[in-house]
Amino acid sequence: MTCDGTIIGRMAESLKFLSYIEYVPMYWGPRYKYKWDAQKGGLYSNPPRHLMAFNEPDVSSQANMDANYAADLYMQEIQPFARRGTRLGSPAIVFNDDWMDTFLKSVSSKGGRVDFICIHWYGSWDDLDGFKQWVTKVHNRFHKNIWITEMGITTASGPTQTRVKNFMLSAIGWLNTQGYVERYAWFGAFETSKPPDGYATGLNALLSPGGQLNELGSLYINSGPPAPKSTSKPPPKPTPKTTSRVAASSAATSSAAKSSPKCKRHSRRRGARSHHRHPARSLPHPFHRSSELEAIE
Repeated sequence: MTCDGTIIGRMAESLKFLSYIEYVPMYWGPRYKYKWDAQKGGLYSNPPRHLMAFNEPDVSSQANMDANYAADLYMQEIQPFARRGTRLGSPAIVFNDDWMDTFLKSVSSKGGRVDFICIHWYGSWDDLDGFKQWVTKVHNRFHKNIWITEMGITTASGPTQTRVKNFMLSAIGWLNTQGYVERYAWFGAFETSKPPDGYATGLNALLSPGGQLNELGSLYINSGPPAPKSTSKPPPKPTPKTTSRVAASSAATSSAAKSSPKCKRHSRRRGARSHHRHPARSLPHPFHRSSELEAIE
């Protein structure tokens, strides 16, 4: 078999990209409990480095959970992973930091912990200031490191490809200077002509027809510095396994995830500043603290 320079270049780019991927599972929420239950035992036996809780509990079309109920479920399903050495992420909120405040206080009162805060942002191509304000507000309020597990431009904002590109590069440039931002993921792991729904513009796409990285995708995976060391307090060392351990783990393997229907996005509610949709599955950023995100749904 012979390969021309283009194929070799694409292979090299893909290998570099894949070498940075970490699989990070998420328990999407009660709607898909049966899928979580089918996977959690396996992950508890082979615990992930990181685990994220519920997808957009502050959005009615998504996990849609009361904060105190979410805290109870977190203690039952997510917190046991702390004993296995896993770092635990909060539910990923879209706009309601009061919801997060109630959740965190409830978890703390029950003796649980959250190691990092997960958030999403969707908005206009000309609202970089709003994006920065949202990220900064969450960090200043909760004083924990941040993961932006979905971010992108909405269709309603009337973007062009140039506007999307300029926003993405400006946002990433800023995020790379914020030491408390551990990871981020652009919402674009799809082809331009095949967006998951109409809420986020197809111009966010990082892939061209056929699944190759397009210009935006190449810019994205090459736009960040090496990941800095986390400033979050590391979790305690895992305790020895016991025969009565609680099986509270999540998420299918990457290959199973790719073949499941969970990539489909759900309809989302309108009205809040930065809404959002689905169980996150974002193309990893190889340098700056992003990872492949999957949700059991």
